[in-house]
Amino acid sequence: MPSVRKNLRHPTLGELEIDRHTLGLPGSGFSLVMYTAESGSPSAVALKGL
Repeated sequence: MPSVRKNLRHPTLGELEIDRHTLGLPGSGFSLVMYTAESGSPSAVALKGL
C-alpha cells in the first residue's frame, strides 16, 4: 500500500490530515515510511510550528 490519508488529533496542534507514504527497500525486507501534509494546507502550517 503506497499511500494512505490519515486524520489525527494531536494534543497541541489539534486535528491534522496527513498522508502516509511507504517505500519498500528492495532486497532488505525493510520499508521507509514518510508522513507528509499537503503543501499550504492547515495541517502543513500546523506541522511547521513543531
